[in-house]
Amino acid sequence: MVRGLNVVKAGGAGAQKEKKKPNAVHAPGDKVRDTPTCSECDVAISKNVKALQCDMCSSSDSWKCIDCLDIRSPLYESLIDGQGKELRWFCKSCDASVMKHSEKLDEIVNMLKLLTAKNDSIETALIEKVDRTSLDDFSVKLSNVESAVDKLTHSSADLRKELNKSVDGIKHSNAKLGDTFQCKIDEKVGSLETTVNKQNKLDTHFIHDCVQGAVQVQLQEDLAEQEDIKRRKNNVVLHGLQEPAGDDAASRKAADDNQIMELFHELGCDDVSVDSVIRLGKMPEDEQAKPRPLLLRMASEEQKDKVLRQSKNLRMKYPTEPNRLFVHQDLTPKQREARRRLVAELKQRQADGEGNLMIVNGKIVQRKNRNTEVEVLG
Repeated sequence: MVRGLNVVKAGGAGAQKEKKKPNAVHAPGDKVRDTPTCSECDVAISKNVKALQCDMCSSSDSWKCIDCLDIRSPLYESLIDGQGKELRWFCKSCDASVMKHSEKLDEIVNMLKLLTAKNDSIETALIEKVDRTSLDDFSVKLSNVESAVDKLTHSSADLRKELNKSVDGIKHSNAKLGDTFQCKIDEKVGSLETTVNKQNKLDTHFIHDCVQGAVQVQLQEDLAEQEDIKRRKNNVVLHGLQEPAGDDAASRKAADDNQIMELFHELGCDDVSVDSVIRLGKMPEDEQAKPRPLLLRMASEEQKDKVLRQSKNLRMKYPTEPNRLFVHQDLTPKQREARRRLVAELKQRQADGEGNLMIVNGKIVQRKNRNTEVEVLG
């Protein structure tokens, strides 16, 4: 930044001076004709004059004395002694050029901040709308969006480094190229701005498409789940009913029908109509194996509810049976998985010393007015 005593550059030299006098008189022999002048007061910048030259253009017309710069001699002396080696001084035209590109850089940074804020708002909205029970599945899809944002961040950082490098090159280049050089600067900055804008636009569309696709997939899965629940609404699953012997499927089915009729009679469900009875799974080869569960489809949802209510009496009717009889609602795979997690949590809490717990409506709650622990079935 500083031009001190006996420092010579193309187009002019800087030297120390005492306080400027209005009518400077030069000693005979001074080459005034070849000496640059202050761009503001026109005083000749001789070897006895304290002045600064523009660090960007280094033009002979870019000198300015310390009086016009309003710099005191002690400060000037400390600068030329090396204390101001990190500082730069630009003439008016060069300063305007540097500030112009600095403002453009700030605009690019602001654009990146807006994109980050928009991504945060999208993530917040998704967290509010998506059901927590399916959030684990959705997070995998959302990670694709996060990867795209990371790529955009790295790409924007590289562009910013490139822009900073270009601006640094501008500061240290030869300003004598004039208008042609300035046009190249504007063209380079404009090209970088166009690249950043295109990148932002493409990544914004990509993020929107990923989020929209993920939401549509989730909605389709929820719709399919609701349809599956509707198909199973009249069904119950019966566990522990002895499996008939014999190789004839028809005779085994007839035996199952008779057992179910007797069981429903004991439960007080003689008025319940069973549309179909199906043994689930492959028939075991070992006669001592646990009997396969039965899928029972009732004529209506009301009859199904009655069977579930009355089936609570099975615990008292068959307390010593090796394969205990119990009935539960036919559940979808997602419902069974949720039930499995609840049962595991219930057992763990019981093992930790908690008592009188039960599962109601998909939650573990404290049983009122009971001192015995809940036994989990299935």
